[in-house]
Amino acid sequence: MNYQRGHLTWEWRRGLRGYTHPFLFFLIYKILTITGTNSQWMISESPKIFQSLIAAASDWFIYKLTLIMFNCKETAKYALLCHIFSWFIFYCCTRTLSNTMESSLSPMILYYWIKALNTNDSISNKTMCDYTRTSLHTSLYLVLMALSVLVRPTGVILWAPFCLIHLIIIIRRGGGASGERGRRKWVEFRKTLIIMIIVIFLSLLWSILIDRFYYGKWVFVQYEFLKFNILEGRSSNFGTHPWHWYISQGFPAMLFSFLPLLVHGLYISSINSYNPLHSLSPLAAAVILLIVHSFIKHKEFRFVLPSLTLSIPYIGLSVSSLLNRNSKVIKVIVIILILINVPMSLYFSIIHQRGDVSVMKHLRQSVNSSSSVLFLLPCYSTPLYSYLHGDHQLQFLECLPDDGFPNIETEFYSSPLDWLLIHIKDPPTHIVFYDVLLSKIEEYLHNNSYVQEAKLFHTHFKDNDKTGQYILVYTS
Repeated sequence: MNYQRGHLTWEWRRGLRGYTHPFLFFLIYKILTITGTNSQWMISESPKIFQSLIAAASDWFIYKLTLIMFNCKETAKYALLCHIFSWFIFYCCTRTLSNTMESSLSPMILYYWIKALNTNDSISNKTMCDYTRTSLHTSLYLVLMALSVLVRPTGVILWAPFCLIHLIIIIRRGGGASGERGRRKWVEFRKTLIIMIIVIFLSLLWSILIDRFYYGKWVFVQYEFLKFNILEGRSSNFGTHPWHWYISQGFPAMLFSFLPLLVHGLYISSINSYNPLHSLSPLAAAVILLIVHSFIKHKEFRFVLPSLTLSIPYIGLSVSSLLNRNSKVIKVIVIILILINVPMSLYFSIIHQRGDVSVMKHLRQSVNSSSSVLFLLPCYSTPLYSYLHGDHQLQFLECLPDDGFPNIETEFYSSPLDWLLIHIKDPPTHIVFYDVLLSKIEEYLHNNSYVQEAKLFHTHFKDNDKTGQYILVYTS
């Protein structure tokens, strides 16, 4: 978008991705270009810095959301602590994924949604200032909802019910009141409905226009995304799991040691007289997300990341309750359950599967403008042009959905040596691959006078037969 180079994956060529999310990074790159600070390091790291700021804002809103849910600063502080210490949130929060942005926005949305309900004030007691604040909070949560949906279209399934609930609450709050009270109820209802219509209209208009500009044709991304992934279920081409996977395996693994604390926190929330709209809304959002994604055959941990984020207030409630008990044993257990996330966070963020980035940092120092690089890795394993920001010739394997077109990655792994002999007529200066592939393409490397330039650690645990413990770089 800014540098007029890079690669569009098949999702973009099919109109499944909207340009709103990358537009945020386009603005960052444009500022770097204008200010002359677009160094190679800034190009690769500035999006992560931006996402880190969003993650920090999410931390703050976890505190504010918990405070408004349970009206206890101590509980809010422990929720903030648990959000920071959660191994999976720590692992994901600075990644520039649409799921990460969606997750970071979720506590902000629910905080302003609860504020907009203003359930402690009756219709008759509201002043003009109260109505103004309510309209502001309504506008804020709707704008954040719209951004969440534009970034991740499945969000409409999650957030649409909350808009409907808001309207129902306004009607029920006034009951069958007549006169001035009834008039005020319908005034608030109309104002809220108008704000919703305006935000939805402007969001769709923005989405349609920006996608029209960058795609060069009219594309309704939200429909195409939902059609491909949900209506047609074609995401299952990239792997499937049983319907219960999130509940039986995925979500518990994400929670890790926080699982018993979440169960305990939900129990405490259920037996205390908290405002149900305050205390249950994050739980409702988390459950809706888990249920919806359970019906989609293709499942990944990151798809339900917002459910983990919205579980944190209940974990904070549990920690606050347990640490206030006199039992030293319970306090020690709680502290262990929290701190055990630290080595997990550090291992998965610094050591596990680090080779994909390490190899790009190596290539950034090794290649020049005349270099060409062939990546014989599973599709989209590494970042590319953000690290090799130049006119380099990059070739890599692509994986396409099963729609009659050849899947390059599948073809390659079925017979690596034959594929190289048929498709690579002009050998590149660098070849990058996992160590498990060496024995299968060693003949090609030897015949074309390649020598090993680097051997970079990737992981201790292989999750499939295409991945190795090391990434090798060979050069001719």
